[in-house]
Amino acid sequence: MKDKKHLNIKGLLQIIDIAYFMNKDTSLRSNNTKSKLLNGLAFKYGKLPTFEPLEYPKAFDPCPLTTEFVRGQIDGDGSFNVAFRTDSRRIGVNFTVVHEISSISVLYELVSFFKCGSVYKLPSQAARYQVQSINELIKYIIPFFKNMKLNTRKQQNFEVFAKVCEILNSSWYKDDETIKKIVELA
Repeated sequence: MKDKKHLNIKGLLQIIDIAYFMNKDTSLRSNNTKSKLLNGLAFKYGKLPTFEPLEYPKAFDPCPLTTEFVRGQIDGDGSFNVAFRTDSRRIGVNFTVVHEISSISVLYELVSFFKCGSVYKLPSQAARYQVQSINELIKYIIPFFKNMKLNTRKQQNFEVFAKVCEILNSSWYKDDETIKKIVELA
């Protein structure tokens, strides 16, 4: 695109080829959808030119997760959540990371990395890593993020989340004053 090659049909075809290589495991990237796209372009432009496809890596050899990789994952796809149930005066907390189902292996690696949590397949062709046990959040998740700063606004979200977890872990939160404090924080 920097060289403006995407403005001609040959460059556009190369981009389509790259996009379908990169995202071949998602629900929207299949040989059928690629054929439909190419047929639509052929209808509009006539016979499509041939081009030399790029060489793509044949296999991916995953490396162990690093602190920096995990920081990037959380900055991009993680969230710290506080939920309220007014009918039972119950407050729940959880830490989640969501990915496309094609990247579920990274979520399983987070289970090993943090030594806690579970991975769930979602109906939307996605998967979620989740930690909702207050004990696991206090023992594993919060200390990790207290020793490492996030690079986005999620740092502020984490700080609020950590305060709420500490309140839930250390005091009886059923009284109105403590619940109000948690609501104001969250």
